[in-house]
Amino acid sequence: MIRRLTLCLPALALAALFASPARAGQEIGTWEFHGFVAKASLDSGDMLAKERSLGPDVDGDGSPSSGTFTRSTTLEDNSFMGFRLGYVWTRQIETEVSYDRNHTGGNYQHIVDDNSSGQVEQIDGRIGSFITSYQFGLLFHPLGGWQTHWQPYANLSGGWIDVDIAPSASLKTELEHSVGGGVFAIDFPSGDHGLLLGYGAGCKYFFLPNLAVRAEFRGKTYSVFSERRRDTEISVGVSFFVTGEN
Repeated sequence: MIRRLTLCLPALALAALFASPARAGQEIGTWEFHGFVAKASLDSGDMLAKERSLGPDVDGDGSPSSGTFTRSTTLEDNSFMGFRLGYVWTRQIETEVSYDRNHTGGNYQHIVDDNSSGQVEQIDGRIGSFITSYQFGLLFHPLGGWQTHWQPYANLSGGWIDVDIAPSASLKTELEHSVGGGVFAIDFPSGDHGLLLGYGAGCKYFFLPNLAVRAEFRGKTYSVFSERRRDTEISVGVSFFVTGEN
Protein backbone atom coordinates (compact mmCIF):
# COMPACT_ATOMS: atom_id res chain seq x y z
CA MET A 1 0.00 0.00 0.00
CA ILE A 2 2.65 2.50 1.07
CA ARG A 3 4.82 1.35 -1.85
CA ARG A 4 2.02 2.22 -4.28
CA LEU A 5 1.76 5.72 -2.78
CA THR A 6 5.54 6.14 -3.11
CA LEU A 7 5.27 5.32 -6.80
CA CYS A 8 2.40 7.79 -7.23
CA LEU A 9 4.17 10.77 -5.62
CA PRO A 10 6.58 11.42 -8.55
CA ALA A 11 3.63 11.31 -10.94
CA LEU A 12 1.73 13.83 -8.82
CA ALA A 13 4.75 16.11 -8.69
CA LEU A 14 5.22 15.89 -12.46
CA ALA A 15 1.55 16.69 -13.05
CA ALA A 16 1.85 19.68 -10.74
CA LEU A 17 4.83 21.07 -12.67
CA PHE A 18 2.83 21.12 -15.90
CA ALA A 19 -0.50 22.21 -14.39
CA SER A 20 -1.87 25.75 -14.55
CA PRO A 21 -0.18 27.51 -11.62
CA ALA A 22 -2.04 28.50 -8.48
CA ARG A 23 -0.43 31.00 -6.13
CA ALA A 24 0.84 29.93 -2.72
CA GLY A 25 -2.43 30.87 -1.13
CA GLN A 26 -6.06 29.97 -1.61
CA GLU A 27 -6.79 30.97 -5.21
CA ILE A 28 -10.51 31.16 -6.02
CA GLY A 29 -11.59 28.57 -8.58
CA THR A 30 -8.69 26.18 -7.84
CA TRP A 31 -8.94 22.38 -7.67
CA GLU A 32 -6.84 20.50 -5.12
CA PHE A 33 -5.87 16.87 -5.78
CA HIS A 34 -4.52 15.25 -2.62
CA GLY A 35 -3.19 11.73 -2.06
CA PHE A 36 -2.14 10.73 1.43
CA VAL A 37 -0.97 7.97 3.73
CA ALA A 38 -2.24 7.92 7.32
CA LYS A 39 -1.69 6.18 10.64
CA ALA A 40 -4.90 5.34 12.50
CA SER A 41 -5.43 5.08 16.24
CA LEU A 42 -8.60 3.00 16.51
CA ASP A 43 -11.04 3.14 19.40
CA SER A 44 -10.02 0.58 22.02
CA GLY A 45 -13.65 -0.33 22.71
CA ASP A 46 -14.88 -3.79 21.69
CA MET A 47 -17.40 -3.35 18.88
CA LEU A 48 -18.40 -7.04 18.90
CA ALA A 49 -18.63 -7.57 22.66
CA LYS A 50 -21.48 -9.90 23.49
CA GLU A 51 -22.66 -11.96 26.45
CA ARG A 52 -25.54 -14.40 26.20
CA SER A 53 -27.19 -16.86 28.55
CA LEU A 54 -27.12 -20.50 27.45
CA GLY A 55 -29.14 -23.58 28.29
CA PRO A 56 -30.69 -26.07 28.89
CA ASP A 57 -27.58 -28.30 28.59
CA VAL A 58 -24.42 -26.26 28.17
CA ASP A 59 -21.75 -28.95 28.51
CA GLY A 60 -23.66 -31.63 26.57
CA ASP A 61 -23.61 -34.27 29.31
CA GLY A 62 -27.36 -34.79 29.18
CA SER A 63 -28.05 -33.07 32.50
CA PRO A 64 -29.89 -29.74 32.60
CA SER A 65 -27.48 -26.83 33.14
CA SER A 66 -27.19 -23.14 32.41
CA GLY A 67 -24.22 -21.00 31.45
CA THR A 68 -22.93 -18.01 29.47
CA PHE A 69 -21.35 -17.24 26.13
CA THR A 70 -18.89 -14.30 26.22
CA ARG A 71 -17.27 -12.82 23.10
CA SER A 72 -14.55 -10.19 22.77
CA THR A 73 -12.53 -8.69 19.90
CA THR A 74 -9.69 -6.23 19.39
CA LEU A 75 -8.62 -4.30 16.28
CA GLU A 76 -5.06 -3.16 15.68
CA ASP A 77 -3.90 0.33 14.71
CA ASN A 78 -2.74 0.37 11.11
CA SER A 79 -1.53 2.50 8.20
CA PHE A 80 -3.79 3.17 5.24
CA MET A 81 -4.17 5.35 2.15
CA GLY A 82 -6.75 7.78 0.84
CA PHE A 83 -7.58 10.50 -1.67
CA ARG A 84 -9.23 13.92 -1.43
CA LEU A 85 -10.54 16.28 -4.10
CA GLY A 86 -11.09 19.89 -3.07
CA TYR A 87 -12.40 23.08 -4.65
CA VAL A 88 -11.58 26.61 -3.43
CA TRP A 89 -14.66 28.87 -3.36
CA THR A 90 -13.17 31.87 -1.54
CA ARG A 91 -9.75 32.76 -0.11
CA GLN A 92 -10.70 31.08 3.15
CA ILE A 93 -13.31 28.46 2.21
CA GLU A 94 -12.65 25.16 0.46
CA THR A 95 -14.87 22.08 0.18
CA GLU A 96 -13.63 18.58 -0.49
CA VAL A 97 -14.73 14.99 -0.92
CA SER A 98 -12.63 12.30 0.71
CA TYR A 99 -12.25 8.53 0.40
CA ASP A 100 -10.09 6.19 2.49
CA ARG A 101 -9.95 2.46 3.20
CA ASN A 102 -8.18 0.87 6.16
CA HIS A 103 -7.49 -2.88 6.08
CA THR A 104 -6.50 -4.01 9.55
CA GLY A 105 -6.46 -7.16 11.66
CA GLY A 106 -7.27 -8.17 15.19
CA ASN A 107 -7.97 -10.95 17.63
CA TYR A 108 -11.15 -12.81 18.49
CA GLN A 109 -12.04 -14.86 21.56
CA HIS A 110 -15.14 -16.47 22.90
CA ILE A 111 -15.65 -18.50 26.05
CA VAL A 112 -18.50 -20.82 26.96
CA ASP A 113 -18.97 -21.40 30.69
CA ASP A 114 -21.22 -23.90 32.43
CA ASN A 115 -22.41 -22.55 35.76
CA SER A 116 -21.98 -25.99 37.32
CA SER A 117 -18.98 -27.63 35.64
CA GLY A 118 -16.96 -24.54 34.67
CA GLN A 119 -15.42 -23.62 31.34
CA VAL A 120 -16.67 -25.71 28.43
CA GLU A 121 -14.89 -24.01 25.52
CA GLN A 122 -12.44 -21.27 24.63
CA ILE A 123 -11.89 -20.28 20.98
CA ASP A 124 -9.13 -17.86 19.93
CA GLY A 125 -8.25 -16.68 16.43
CA ARG A 126 -7.52 -13.88 14.00
CA ILE A 127 -9.98 -11.59 12.25
CA GLY A 128 -9.64 -9.07 9.42
CA SER A 129 -11.47 -5.80 8.99
CA PHE A 130 -12.03 -3.26 6.21
CA ILE A 131 -12.99 0.22 7.42
CA THR A 132 -14.08 2.42 4.51
CA SER A 133 -15.17 6.04 4.88
CA TYR A 134 -16.64 8.59 2.49
CA GLN A 135 -16.69 12.23 3.62
CA PHE A 136 -17.76 15.66 2.39
CA GLY A 137 -15.86 18.35 4.24
CA LEU A 138 -15.43 22.08 4.75
CA LEU A 139 -11.94 23.59 5.20
CA PHE A 140 -11.33 27.04 6.66
CA HIS A 141 -7.97 28.71 5.91
CA PRO A 142 -7.44 31.77 8.16
CA LEU A 143 -4.42 32.89 6.06
CA GLY A 144 -6.01 32.09 2.70
CA GLY A 145 -5.60 35.62 1.39
CA TRP A 146 -1.90 35.81 2.19
CA GLN A 147 1.02 35.04 -0.14
CA THR A 148 2.74 32.57 2.16
CA HIS A 149 4.28 29.09 2.02
CA TRP A 150 2.25 28.06 5.08
CA GLN A 151 -1.52 27.57 4.92
CA PRO A 152 -2.97 26.22 8.19
CA TYR A 153 -6.62 25.16 8.19
CA ALA A 154 -9.40 23.62 10.26
CA ASN A 155 -11.81 21.06 8.85
CA LEU A 156 -15.26 19.68 9.59
CA SER A 157 -16.82 16.84 7.62
CA GLY A 158 -19.75 14.46 7.52
CA GLY A 159 -20.22 11.22 5.66
CA TRP A 160 -20.65 7.48 5.73
CA ILE A 161 -18.58 4.61 7.10
CA ASP A 162 -18.65 0.87 6.36
CA VAL A 163 -17.04 -1.63 8.75
CA ASP A 164 -16.66 -5.17 7.42
CA ILE A 165 -15.26 -7.93 9.65
CA ALA A 166 -14.42 -11.51 8.72
CA PRO A 167 -12.83 -14.42 10.62
CA SER A 168 -9.69 -16.04 9.25
CA ALA A 169 -10.16 -19.38 7.46
CA SER A 170 -8.95 -21.38 10.46
CA LEU A 171 -11.13 -19.42 12.89
CA LYS A 172 -14.16 -19.79 10.63
CA THR A 173 -13.73 -23.58 10.66
CA GLU A 174 -13.40 -23.60 14.45
CA LEU A 175 -16.51 -21.47 14.87
CA GLU A 176 -18.58 -23.75 12.64
CA HIS A 177 -17.75 -26.75 14.85
CA SER A 178 -17.71 -24.94 18.19
CA VAL A 179 -20.24 -25.11 21.00
CA GLY A 180 -21.00 -21.38 20.68
CA GLY A 181 -21.19 -21.20 16.91
CA GLY A 182 -22.18 -24.75 16.00
CA VAL A 183 -24.40 -26.00 18.82
CA PHE A 184 -25.99 -22.69 19.86
CA ALA A 185 -25.75 -21.06 16.38
CA ILE A 186 -24.42 -17.73 17.67
CA ASP A 187 -23.56 -15.79 14.54
CA PHE A 188 -20.41 -13.85 13.67
CA PRO A 189 -21.62 -10.43 12.38
CA SER A 190 -20.04 -9.61 9.03
CA GLY A 191 -20.35 -5.83 9.15
CA ASP A 192 -22.25 -2.64 9.86
CA HIS A 193 -22.39 0.95 8.64
CA GLY A 194 -23.50 4.38 9.81
CA LEU A 195 -23.12 8.14 9.66
CA LEU A 196 -19.70 9.64 10.32
CA LEU A 197 -18.58 13.00 11.73
CA GLY A 198 -15.01 14.14 11.09
CA TYR A 199 -13.10 17.08 12.57
CA GLY A 200 -9.50 18.26 12.81
CA ALA A 201 -6.79 20.63 11.67
CA GLY A 202 -3.81 20.64 9.39
CA CYS A 203 -1.34 22.67 7.39
CA LYS A 204 -0.21 22.90 3.75
CA TYR A 205 3.36 23.88 2.91
CA PHE A 206 3.85 25.10 -0.67
CA PHE A 207 7.15 24.12 -2.29
CA LEU A 208 5.86 25.50 -5.59
CA PRO A 209 2.82 27.67 -6.34
CA ASN A 210 0.93 24.53 -7.41
CA LEU A 211 2.61 21.84 -5.27
CA ALA A 212 2.31 21.41 -1.51
CA VAL A 213 2.89 18.92 1.25
CA ARG A 214 -0.15 18.60 3.51
CA ALA A 215 -0.19 17.18 7.05
CA GLU A 216 -3.35 16.72 9.09
CA PHE A 217 -4.83 15.43 12.32
CA ARG A 218 -8.40 14.18 12.02
CA GLY A 219 -10.88 12.63 14.42
CA LYS A 220 -13.80 10.42 13.39
CA THR A 221 -16.83 9.53 15.47
CA TYR A 222 -19.54 7.07 14.39
CA SER A 223 -21.78 4.26 15.66
CA VAL A 224 -21.56 0.64 14.48
CA PHE A 225 -22.83 -2.56 16.13
CA SER A 226 -24.73 -0.29 18.57
CA GLU A 227 -21.44 1.11 19.90
CA ARG A 228 -20.21 4.72 19.66
CA ARG A 229 -16.60 4.77 18.45
CA ARG A 230 -14.02 7.55 18.25
CA ASP A 231 -10.96 7.03 16.04
CA THR A 232 -8.11 9.44 15.29
CA GLU A 233 -5.58 9.59 12.49
CA ILE A 234 -2.50 11.52 11.42
CA SER A 235 -1.92 11.84 7.69
CA VAL A 236 0.69 13.30 5.37
CA GLY A 237 0.55 13.56 1.60
CA VAL A 238 1.06 15.62 -1.53
CA SER A 239 -1.40 18.11 -3.03
CA PHE A 240 -1.25 19.61 -6.47
CA PHE A 241 -3.44 22.49 -7.58
CA VAL A 242 -5.06 23.24 -10.92
CA THR A 243 -6.91 26.47 -11.64
CA GLY A 244 -10.35 26.09 -13.15
CA GLU A 245 -9.77 29.03 -15.51
CA ASN A 246 -8.74 28.55 -19.13
